[in-house]
Amino acid sequence: MNIRSTITALLTFFLLSGLYAQQKDFSRIMLEFIPADAIFAANIKSNAIESKMSWENIFKLSVCEELITQAGKSFRINDSRFFLDMIQNPKSKGIEFPGELMAFGETVSEQKFINLILPLSDAALFKNELSKYFGPGFNNSIVVKGQQLIFIHNERVAVSWNKNIAVLTMRLANFNNKTSEENENEQRIFLNNYLDKIHSTDASESMLNNNVFYSWYNKVRDAGIWVDYKEIMRLNLENSLGSAQLPGIASNLLEILINSYGEISLASDISFEKGEFLSDTYIYTGKDLIDFSKSATSNKANKKMLKYIDGQKTGIYMTMATSPKGVYEGWKKFLGEKAGGFKASVEDLFGFMEIFIDEKDAFNFLKGDLFYAVNGLKTVEKISTEYEYDEETDEYIPVESKKMEQVPLLTAGFSYGKKEQMLKLIRVVQRTGLLKKINTNLYQLSLPTFNEPIYVKMDNGLMVLSNDEQRMKENKKYRALPKKHSRFMKSDFQTLYINTAAFADIILGSNPPNDAKQILKNIKDGVCDMTLHSRRPKKKDNCITQNFVLDLKNKEENALKQLLDFAERIYISSMKGL
Repeated sequence: MNIRSTITALLTFFLLSGLYAQQKDFSRIMLEFIPADAIFAANIKSNAIESKMSWENIFKLSVCEELITQAGKSFRINDSRFFLDMIQNPKSKGIEFPGELMAFGETVSEQKFINLILPLSDAALFKNELSKYFGPGFNNSIVVKGQQLIFIHNERVAVSWNKNIAVLTMRLANFNNKTSEENENEQRIFLNNYLDKIHSTDASESMLNNNVFYSWYNKVRDAGIWVDYKEIMRLNLENSLGSAQLPGIASNLLEILINSYGEISLASDISFEKGEFLSDTYIYTGKDLIDFSKSATSNKANKKMLKYIDGQKTGIYMTMATSPKGVYEGWKKFLGEKAGGFKASVEDLFGFMEIFIDEKDAFNFLKGDLFYAVNGLKTVEKISTEYEYDEETDEYIPVESKKMEQVPLLTAGFSYGKKEQMLKLIRVVQRTGLLKKINTNLYQLSLPTFNEPIYVKMDNGLMVLSNDEQRMKENKKYRALPKKHSRFMKSDFQTLYINTAAFADIILGSNPPNDAKQILKNIKDGVCDMTLHSRRPKKKDNCITQNFVLDLKNKEENALKQLLDFAERIYISSMKGL
């Protein structure tokens, strides 16, 4: 899939969803048009956006016009005048923007399509405006299919409409192994066949009849997207394995693996509030996977981890807690239920493994929780070697030079069970010469590819590895994190936290390009921190949830305006070459 085309198309979809007046509810009509097998369905609540920042002000931004122009060029529409006019005065084009706008995507015969649905107030006016834009040959190129009128502009773009709605269809995939003429002709055929498919979809086969989708859709705040996650898994596996070239048996095994998970849908919605941007994500799946997630995850991470995270200088940290026993038993149960005719073989396999595994000791060795953190920077002396040519000896002579550099302070750790078992592992590594004991519970690890020592510390059930010599050898204390971080460990099985100012300072310490420095400065000025919470499913949950919070410094202004102002500043800076 062409990522740039996808992004520009979706951004254009966002900009096209402005609303000046609502006279008719088109939501049901649009939902009936979106097929149940769509790879994604997206909607924007135009009224909600309008209440937070007027579309008129959004359209005044230079970055918005640039996005629309670039989106048009991606689909070989070099003159973006029609789209700009459509946004600024939709009724002049026969378009009636409702309280929300919808788009959906599909994959058909390895071709990817995005469709933007536009409600019409005047289908005849819409056709007349299209005729003005596309020129004299437009009317002769229209194809009538049932109640639909279809115009294929090129091998990548088509417009189809009836009395209620218009659909802008964009094809994203490319053919790379044919001549230009063959390429364009075949792409047009694919596009034409796809239009037949979407216009023959019955309402009973639409998203309107997906109860889980509809329940989520009614709760969407400012905007949301629903994704067929199993299809995404399939596409990712095919791209990574090159399954188009896989033999039949491998393709069948791949399909069996994916289908064993049952239906999996990912839904995410966003909300722009004063001083913060919020996003909730839900993974809807079958009871078996929900039960597996419950057994495999935990919210009992070792709070001692927080001692090794600097409340002042840490740029990013992650904590996660799983249950090794729950993972093992969950897989055992899940695979046994999905094995079908191979159930006896799966049971025998696990039974054979358990002959050699002492489950109590195995699941106690590692507790299943871990963390990592980037705790700021430290200055180190680096020795570099360059070779200079000596005319007298006709040889290149090594010349060493010293310079001071800043490197990140990296720390990671995990909980363990019996100390005696961990000491056995340490003694094995010591015999390799890579690990040297410094004092009780503190060791130094030397790796051939790492220029500085790594310290290994056993802290009463927590194993910590770090290049922070002051913290590990001298027992330097960090500034404590706010109490909310301790609460995160109770509610989340995984927390990802970014202190934006500290993280920007860490990147700036590596001396990035000037344009990156400008972006980082803007981020530091406007953003406090970012947090991603992954929640452990509760008893009656039918989904797995994540919550993302982007906390902004300006608490009085809506996040949408702040984010768009930021994009405008970056765009103008780039245009000026700053």
